[in-house]
Order: sequence, then structure tokens, then C-alpha cells
Amino acid sequence: MHWLVRLDWLHAFYGSSNIFRISRRRVIKTGWFVRTTEAATMRYVARHTSIPVPKVYDAWTLPDGRGGAISMEWIEGAETLERRWPSMSNKQKLKVVVQLRGYVDELRSLSQPPDQEGWIGPLDSSPCWDARLKGQPCGPFPSERAFNQFRLSLLDQFK
Repeated sequence: MHWLVRLDWLHAFYGSSNIFRISRRRVIKTGWFVRTTEAATMRYVARHTSIPVPKVYDAWTLPDGRGGAISMEWIEGAETLERRWPSMSNKQKLKVVVQLRGYVDELRSLSQPPDQEGWIGPLDSSPCWDARLKGQPCGPFPSERAFNQFRLSLLDQFK
């Protein structure tokens, strides 16, 4: 059972999730579109890249099965790029763009775990969630071929 000692509502992301600060160094992100696979991905990225990712303490599915929660590290002084961008100089913006490019390059260089080679789906083997499918789970898929066959099967509804 997860008990919340202190809740300070911090931020809502377009109605899909909320972030609550529960202590000086910890927050909980929760909502319908929060999945435990997000926590697994954050841990994987933290282990295999230099990309700064908040430390994940715990993740769970909500009791009603519709969404989840992730307990993670609060990074003091962090500010969203969306908020900061308008006040940045061109030199600062260029520095951010170069840094983001480096992060994307790192992500692209990641290899799949050996036991999941060719696999299309989350690291934790849970179903995929595709917004184009109105939040319906699908997969995971053992291969690109299986994924493509699934995508093509969606066209059958238009026959």
C-alpha cells in the first residue's frame, strides 16, 4: 500500500497526468495515461545513457486498472524548457539544441536487450498504447513483420 504523507499539486500535463510533491525530494506522477512501462523506460535510459533522468523509486498500476503512478526524484530548481525558452538568448537556445541532438543520438544508438531482439513493444513486455487507437492496448509484437501486419489489419474496418 502506498501512503501519501504530504501532497502539493505541482503540475498537470494536458489533463492526462498530475504531479504531486510528497516530500522535499520526491514526487508522484499519476493519471490515466501513466504506465509502469514509463518507469521501466526511465530506468533503462538512466542505466544506458548520460541523459539526466529522475531516479524512479516505485511504479504501480492504479487499483481500478485505468492508469498508474510513478514515485520519482524531485529535481530542485528544474524548469521546463517551454517556460524558459522565450527568455533565452540565441546562443543559449543553440546550446540546448546541440544538447538535445546529443541525447537523441544516444537514444538512437541504444540496442535492444538481447532477449528482446526484433521485439516491438515496451521493455517490460506489457501491451503497447497507441493514441491513434484511442488508448486501446495492442501488442507487444515479436517482430517488425507482426507489427506491420497488425497495422495493416486496422484497414480492414474500412472494407
